[in-house]
Amino acid sequence: MTKLKIEIGRYGSLVFGKILEQPEKMRDAGTIWVSKSFTIKTAAKPELTTSFLWLQGYNDDADHNVFYHRYCTDIKAAEIIKMIEQGIKEINEENVPAYQAPIVSLKILE
Repeated sequence: MTKLKIEIGRYGSLVFGKILEQPEKMRDAGTIWVSKSFTIKTAAKPELTTSFLWLQGYNDDADHNVFYHRYCTDIKAAEIIKMIEQGIKEINEENVPAYQAPIVSLKILE
């Protein structure tokens, strides 16, 4: 079974990453995880915004795009990475086979 695998990193207030592997079933899943201030979901293509991580969606030509977003502070960028990690952890704990999603690596460049 394919698992969702992402690589994510930070350089100051810039958060960036790439979807390395994603189950096809997840492509049209819509909202996958929600917290008070951040959501992981699918739509067209991988993208990171202030409060959303968009996974691979209906635009499969964009599957290999790098996602990135510059936050207002380094602290906010670090918080976003923690939220993404928490979301993936909770997705894994639900034991939904298509949505088991370990983060492959985390790079913080200062």
